[in-house]
Amino acid sequence: EKKGITSIPSTIGECLRLKELYLMENRISTLPKTIGNLKSLETLHLRSNNLSSLPNSIGNLSNLRGLYLSENQLTTIPVQIGELKNMHTFVALKNNLVSLPESFYRLSELKYLDLSDNELANIDGIQQLIKLDILNLDNNKITTLPNGIFNLVRLEKLNLSNNDLSSVKLEFTNWVKLEELHLENNNIQTIPESIGHLLELSRLYLQGNPIEQLPDTLTNLKKLNWLNLSDTQVNQFDIDKLKSQLPGLGVTTRGK
Repeated sequence: EKKGITSIPSTIGECLRLKELYLMENRISTLPKTIGNLKSLETLHLRSNNLSSLPNSIGNLSNLRGLYLSENQLTTIPVQIGELKNMHTFVALKNNLVSLPESFYRLSELKYLDLSDNELANIDGIQQLIKLDILNLDNNKITTLPNGIFNLVRLEKLNLSNNDLSSVKLEFTNWVKLEELHLENNNIQTIPESIGHLLELSRLYLQGNPIEQLPDTLTNLKKLNWLNLSDTQVNQFDIDKLKSQLPGLGVTTRGK
């Protein structure tokens, strides 16, 4: 059970030189509007509280670079979030977010985004966050990927596991820096041939999908050293053939 602080006094807004604020693992349910006065604040940690909303004044934190909101009860993010032009890291896993405001996609400096364990179904606009290195959308309700997601050419790690994706028909051509791709536990039947363009890919997670065949282009992925095919329909002959062509590849098929 959470213990400690239940509220933040409005006088917090007088700490004008404050650069880091750590309030995680308390029982805070609301933030005072005056928190928006902290124009020097660069890092705000609010993980594991009882927050169901954020004040609109959060948009005044013009120097904020990292905002950590995991394990709260947030259902929405205020539109003023789009004013945080210096934000590099946004973490809000294990909330109840059903959507993001359009203004969120104006966070053009964002490099690390973790929205796993929410209720998101629509991520249209994500393609505008062109500086993203790491994108974690595990355990949401996403059914389709916006075409523009392949414009995120800086991506190094992408987690789309435990969603409702039934196909990945888009072109992987632009993800030239991608090293780790999680697609496990969806309803994907076919992996496109264009996956062979992911020349930096080292870890690929496909388990828990009704996949029967792997594209021949997987043999292009010379840096691939881990492939999880547990609970798929890929036959052992094809797996052995792939392993013979990629000698450094480890494949797990546990659960088949």
